[in-house]
Amino acid sequence: MKIQDIELLNFGSLTTDKEEKEINKNSPTGYFLYPTKLKFINKTDKLKGFKGLKFGIEYFIKGHTTSKYDDVTFCCRILHPLLTNPDTKEQFSETIETKNNFLNDTNFDYLFFEFDWEVKKGIYTFQIIEDKRILLEKSFEIF
Repeated sequence: MKIQDIELLNFGSLTTDKEEKEINKNSPTGYFLYPTKLKFINKTDKLKGFKGLKFGIEYFIKGHTTSKYDDVTFCCRILHPLLTNPDTKEQFSETIETKNNFLNDTNFDYLFFEFDWEVKKGIYTFQIIEDKRILLEKSFEIF
């Protein structure tokens, strides 16, 4: 295990710059979005759900490294209320993304309620996992 610790830097609602789409079957929408940067606008873990809402976490990955370019593979899992994609009829209660990032660097994960069917009341829990070890967990209540 390369990751020593993960420090939560920020959380809440946010805005992003232009997002690139990458096809991925692990996402309820069928793709993940990748902005180059995001900006937190409200530090809270209780949010009113609506189409267009973006919320998530920013964190720092601390690790033992011999080079500033050492990277690590880990997973971001988001547990959420059951979502059903109306086009594919597939159901999801978690969204899992395998990530690769530099050690001793900042990273982020977020959800974007892009469609009405994604907006569900309940608890949304972001987990950062390396080798089945949960290193960071942050929950949000959507009402």
